[in-house]
Amino acid sequence: MRQLRRAVVAAAWSAWLAGCAVSAIGMAPDRPDQPWVPTTTATGEIVPGARPSAASPEAGYVLPANTDLAGLPAPLGLNRGKAYSLPELIDIAQSNNPQTRTAWNDARNAALVAGIAESTYLPRLRATTVGVYLNNQGNASVPGLNVSTNSEARGAISAASLEWLLFDFGERAAVVEATKQASVIANIAFNATHQQIIYDVSVAFYANAAARARALQRRRNRSRTRKRWKQRPTIATSIQLERWLRSRKPIRRPLKRNWLSSRQTAQQRTLTST
Repeated sequence: MRQLRRAVVAAAWSAWLAGCAVSAIGMAPDRPDQPWVPTTTATGEIVPGARPSAASPEAGYVLPANTDLAGLPAPLGLNRGKAYSLPELIDIAQSNNPQTRTAWNDARNAALVAGIAESTYLPRLRATTVGVYLNNQGNASVPGLNVSTNSEARGAISAASLEWLLFDFGERAAVVEATKQASVIANIAFNATHQQIIYDVSVAFYANAAARARALQRRRNRSRTRKRWKQRPTIATSIQLERWLRSRKPIRRPLKRNWLSSRQTAQQRTLTST
């Protein structure tokens, strides 16, 4: 009789578990030749664990757009008209960069691990409670007499134990020291994250300042060139000078010959007079 009950209970549990598995298969696509159409919220977010919607003839294999993800993150409250100094920008970056938050959580977790390791020096208290229910049914029969032997019993067993490990040959001390060193490493990584952020902000700040200075110098050079060009209108370019030289009339050589002839006649006159 007891074996039959156990078999029935085991079969019921198996059927219940199988039913859970079969009901979960409804989250998969209905057919292999049609796209999966997920159930979404009003903003387009896919609802996990929900049954797929009915596939329409126009449904494709593109996932629905989530409008919440398309929005820009919340602004940092910066004033666009204000010129921030380098310390102010570093403070803003350290307060809003997610890397600093991640490094901070890692350092806190490492410190908690060290505290858990130190708790092994304390005694350990355990409490256990077990409930007991006993039901016995039976019949005893003798010739001319039938006696029913039904009995039922209930009870609880409670136990408490105290354990305190006194000697472990240095195992707990080594574990505690290792966790403390790991906490130091996490704290160093936390400071290194801040140093990297300070370095990145400083490089970006000075790169922006250098670019603005170069742009300002270019504007000044252009204005100076325009002023010089207006102040010296007679200065011509090489192309204009070449055109002007080509347009000039060449000097005639007879003038040079006449000058030489007049000089020779003057020399002859001086010789004859002497």
